[in-house]
Amino acid sequence: MKHNYFHNNYPGIDSRITRIVANNVGKLAGCHGIMLADLADIEQDLHIKVDLAQLDPKDVFFERNVRKIVHDAVVDLIRFREWKCRDWHLECLSLDQSATDCDGHEGSVGQFLDLEDGWLTGFGLPQTWHGRRDMATDLADAFAGLPDELRALADVLDACEGNLSEAARCLGLSRKKARLMLIRLQESLAWMRD
Repeated sequence: MKHNYFHNNYPGIDSRITRIVANNVGKLAGCHGIMLADLADIEQDLHIKVDLAQLDPKDVFFERNVRKIVHDAVVDLIRFREWKCRDWHLECLSLDQSATDCDGHEGSVGQFLDLEDGWLTGFGLPQTWHGRRDMATDLADAFAGLPDELRALADVLDACEGNLSEAARCLGLSRKKARLMLIRLQESLAWMRD
């Protein structure tokens, strides 16, 4: 099925790589929660993965190696998206179940869980006022410590509702540069995922 979206095609990229990536990404639209707007960014990620492999275009097995890298990356992407949708039955537990905390204290699971944090992350319930205040302070400190270019990217991404292509256009950056900056931004703020 052909989709209308901007294909990544930069000077210097082997046309065989572009074709293989486009063919694989074109099959993803509408599957596993992947939207049409995500395809260009996924293509960019795949181009970067192939580029990082530093394959020799004169190699007889060049296309086979590119297909393998792209296939593996697409499989990883699909696994990651399906992993986020696990069945709640696989992870259910009783709050009365006995447990031991990191200091060796015995008690029930309910005693050691931060239920407010669990409700926030698991059920989307709003934080308390002090939780919002603490999070806002942590975020403000984290963003203040970022380099100007990463802070600008974060602001524009927020305004563009996470659309990296639109953010790159607003900042006058190539998609590749914007993607690399996004990776640096994510690494700088990795503590937020913990």
